[in-house]
This record gives sequence, structure tokens and C-alpha cells, in this order.
Amino acid sequence: MMPLRHLAATILSRTTTAYLSRYLPKQSSDRCFKRVCVVGGIWTRNGFTRRDGISRGAVLQAEAFKRLGVDVELVDIWEAGRRPLQHIKHRPGTAYIFHSGGPQLVNLLSAVLPEARDAYRIAYWAWELPVPPRDWPDPDGLVSEIWTCSSFSKASLLSRYQCPIHVVPHVIETLPSVRSLSKLHFDVLVVADSGSSACRKNIHGAIQAFAGAFQSNPQAILTLKVNGVLKDLPRWIEEAGCPGQIIVMDRYLSDDEMASLYSSSDVLLSMHRAEGFGLHLLEAMARGTAVVATRWSGNLDFMDDTNSMLIDAEMVPIVDQTVYAGYGNGVWAAPDIGKAAAALVVLHDNPSLRQELAARGVERAQQLLSTWNYA
Repeated sequence: MMPLRHLAATILSRTTTAYLSRYLPKQSSDRCFKRVCVVGGIWTRNGFTRRDGISRGAVLQAEAFKRLGVDVELVDIWEAGRRPLQHIKHRPGTAYIFHSGGPQLVNLLSAVLPEARDAYRIAYWAWELPVPPRDWPDPDGLVSEIWTCSSFSKASLLSRYQCPIHVVPHVIETLPSVRSLSKLHFDVLVVADSGSSACRKNIHGAIQAFAGAFQSNPQAILTLKVNGVLKDLPRWIEEAGCPGQIIVMDRYLSDDEMASLYSSSDVLLSMHRAEGFGLHLLEAMARGTAVVATRWSGNLDFMDDTNSMLIDAEMVPIVDQTVYAGYGNGVWAAPDIGKAAAALVVLHDNPSLRQELAARGVERAQQLLSTWNYA
């Protein structure tokens, strides 16, 4: 059953959508990127910035436009997201790109009206399963096209929407670090936001894979960088049988702190069941960290057997009781925990292989960066 809060938000979204569909011109203006407004919610207080994957993507896209010499403004609508009728002051753009989930599009759009009324409008949406949620609105009349982060996400959105859909991936500046091959600990990192569904991120599976590889090796350390409250986490750690080897880091980190965490880790592990893109995977690769991840969904646009260790998975029915995410019926991946554990052991025992995968990961991240285009 849909939670009351989500139901109220859905009703508000549909009402606002109906109003905007009448208010906005039937067609956006000409497709012009002379001045671009990238619209997203980036919460900042006392100099501290808190970003989820969607807002992080907005920041990265604004930076990508800047590198190409485009006049771009990152319009932060965090406050408007909490107060839907609030207008956000900004210099008008010729194009607006809205980074949000489907139901939030109308809030972002409302926050930049009337300036965006006659501009070219684009929704930047991503979805991690083969079919989008039923409560996502039809963007026809609100935007002229959809951008998304991966071919997997594009196929999902194409199953429902008729407007043009283009893949415009996230890109990250590469800054690999030099790692010592003789350091005392072997450091495995897991990065997940429980608000994005701990079940989909499969934190439990990652803990099991680590325990299967290193339960008897006290020199191996697992760092769980998690956002949000996860009530089952203490039990999962206890059941793993090596609680002294597992560190939980649940505070928000700055971009520099996250970069340092990636750089100090030997391996990033992701036992995800589905990813629209897998931004943290690309961030780790850009920092020169070897990656072990599930062989399914959006991450396969930039990961393959030459630059990472991909773990085979079988498709199973979706079961997720941790968060309402609109998943409904369908299937997602169940990665092979035993193979993931074996992959971790191989990387532990073969520093040269880690270096090789890390170098190729950096090359792939650099390739995405150098070929990024929005046209």
C-alpha cells in the first residue's frame, strides 16, 4: 500500500501537472544551448553540501557544460522542493534541464517560472528497472525531450514515453592516486544510500561477499559508507562473523572527503540488484580504484571485463520492503555472492591485476569525459 505522504505528493504532482500543461506553450522554443540552467536540489547549510545521486548528477552536468565553454547556471531548488510554490531567482536561460525523479519534475519546473516558460525544456530522468513507475507523469507538454544516463535507463523510459530520449551520461574528472602495494590492510569499500533502497543496493550481499572472502583474514577491512538509518545493519554485521573487520561510516562526506575515501580503498564492491547508472562506480574508477560489481543494468555502459570484475547474476522477482520506490512487479539481479567473494580474493592476492584494472578504469572514465556531448 502506498504511504499517505507519498500519496499526497502524487496527487499534488498530478494536479500541478494538469495546470502546467495548460499554462505552458504546446511546444518549447528552438533547441538552443546559448545559456543553460541546470535545475536540481543541492542542500547547503553553513558551507556544508548534502547531495544524493540525482543532485550530484546535476552538479556534474553543470561542470561538464562549463568545460565546453557554455554559459551555465546551477539553479538550486532545494527550498522550492520543500515549498512547492516558492520561486527561485536566477538569470533566465535558453534551455532548462531538470534533474529529478518523475513526480518531482513539476516542482522543479514551477520554481523557475515564468523564466522557463518560453525556453527549451528537458527532463533528466533515470530509472534502474526495465519499466518506470506507474506514478511518473507523462512529460508531454512539460518538456520537449528526456535525457538519461545510460542505455539501460533509456530502454526503460522508452517502454512508456513517446518523446525523444537521449543518453547523456554522467562524467567525472579523473584524478587517480598512487597506491602502495605493501600497505598493511586490504581495504574494501561499499557505498550506498539506504534512502535509495538498501535492498536494491544489496548492502547485505556485499557484507556476505566480504565475509566469504576474508572472515579469517584480519588484515582485510570493509568500510560501509552508508547514508540514512538502516536498522538491519547491526544484525548483518554480526551474522557475518567478522564484526571487528567492518567499519560503518554514516555521516555525510564532502566531495574531497569522498574522493579521499575512494583513493584510500583497494576495491569498491557493489552487489547491486539494479542501477540506472552507478555513479559511485564511475567515481571510484576515475580515482583509480578497482571495482567489483554486478553484471547487470546501467553500469554496463562503462564497465566491462577489461576494466573491472563483473559478477554474474540470475534474474529473480523483485522483493523490496525497505522503501517505497515504485518498483512493483518485475525482476532484478541476484548476483552470485560466492563468485564475488572469489573475485575479492583474486584481487587481494594479485596487486598487479588490481593496478591493471584500475588503470583501465581510469582510461574509461577519461574517455567518457573527453567525448561528452549534449548536442
